[in-house]
Amino acid sequence: MAYEELRQELVDSLIARDFLQSPAIIQAMREVPRHLFVTASPETAYADEAVRIKQENHRVISTISQPSIVAYMLEQLEVNAACKVMEIGAGLGYNAALLSRLTGPHGQVYSIEYDGELATRASQNLSSYENVSVIQGDGRRGWPAQAPYDRIIATVTASEIYPAWREQLAAGGLILTPLEYCPGFTRLLKLKQTKAGLAGRFGLAVNFVSMAGEESRQSMEVDEIAAFLCAKQNLPYRDAESFLFFCLCCQQSLETALERWRELGRPRPEDFEVQAEPHRLRLVLGSTELGLSLPHTII
Repeated sequence: MAYEELRQELVDSLIARDFLQSPAIIQAMREVPRHLFVTASPETAYADEAVRIKQENHRVISTISQPSIVAYMLEQLEVNAACKVMEIGAGLGYNAALLSRLTGPHGQVYSIEYDGELATRASQNLSSYENVSVIQGDGRRGWPAQAPYDRIIATVTASEIYPAWREQLAAGGLILTPLEYCPGFTRLLKLKQTKAGLAGRFGLAVNFVSMAGEESRQSMEVDEIAAFLCAKQNLPYRDAESFLFFCLCCQQSLETALERWRELGRPRPEDFEVQAEPHRLRLVLGSTELGLSLPHTII
């Protein structure tokens, strides 16, 4: 089957599964040829799965993300024509090509890639996209030369909201990043710059490669919670991550945290409003201030 036909079938599938709604994003995904950004068979290039593009010492350090996740993140990013976007993690340039179509001739995309080889290949792949610039650098530091940015999107897992990102975000701008809120657990986090500061919500649980240069994090607290969950066989598996998240924020004994979580209706991470404050993410459930926070290096 031809690339074009497979691409249209993929987009139709993403629409049917509610990953795509916006006409501009639908058009971009119909037009941008994913197969030119990945060395793979037509079937693999247009399957709804991530594709590995680089490994080192048997460890995957870069992938082209699963199309359904790409679509979901673009929908969440709310890119408009003429937006200035900073992307962290260029890979081979596919996502930047989509962002190029969404920002249009009056917008600009600055895509930062840590790996020199990938940055070179991404630049070559994006040579015909006049409003895209690929920069080799450390995404944690952003790209101050062109700040401020209307949108900042990371396609790699971050362990914090880096100070440079907040400093380089325009008033009213959005940050969208996979955030590893504890070792082995990552969710998308969407934050908007308001007069009161960064605020937003968690989204889907996702799996991305880690930000280059990040150090491994300790998991002793998570191991303790996991052992407690295993002992509570009456707790459904689907609720395990939700309780783990709540427990990390609750700072009470595990038994007390479990009782309180159940009393609140077993809230999920995405049920909380998130407010970024120095060294923590403060959480609010509806109109209730629970005194919960997720310890994190924020500023």
